[in-house]
Amino acid sequence: MSERFDKFAAITLKHEGGYVNDPADVGGETNFGISRKFLDRKGFPDEDIKGMTLERAKYFYKEFFWSDYIDIIDNDLTALMLFDFGVNAGWKRAAKCLQKAVGTNPDGLIGPITLAAVQQLSPNMTQRKFLREIMLYYVGLAQKKRSTYIKFLRNWTLRAFGNFTLEKNQIV
Repeated sequence: MSERFDKFAAITLKHEGGYVNDPADVGGETNFGISRKFLDRKGFPDEDIKGMTLERAKYFYKEFFWSDYIDIIDNDLTALMLFDFGVNAGWKRAAKCLQKAVGTNPDGLIGPITLAAVQQLSPNMTQRKFLREIMLYYVGLAQKKRSTYIKFLRNWTLRAFGNFTLEKNQIV
């Protein structure tokens, strides 16, 4: 695994924490941000969520949330925001939010057009617009299913803004 992946995974693992089985979380039983519902969909119905190791969680991060496109994005903070939000909300959702932020078709598939748009904007502008899209997603989710998601909104907000305010030396 790349050094960049290891550093990003360490930051995301701090956000995700360990094992939880919150009845309000539609993902169900979750460890390191990897939920029962997600693993069932991906063909891992017998995975031991509670007993999951850090290495196993990193395997799932790499397999399902890391993309070669993250390595192509020059700016570490932009790339970290994409990866971390992908673990939290799903890769396709993260890709769509980044695409909306840079003004490309939000199809959830990052390719040369999205990457070129990311490189054309200043990193600061990309990150600000991306953070806005992330927050619109979280607030929208909490508004749609208030009774389910409102309890998570504060931590989602702290996570998104926490990543946004990281200094370069805290990422690499």
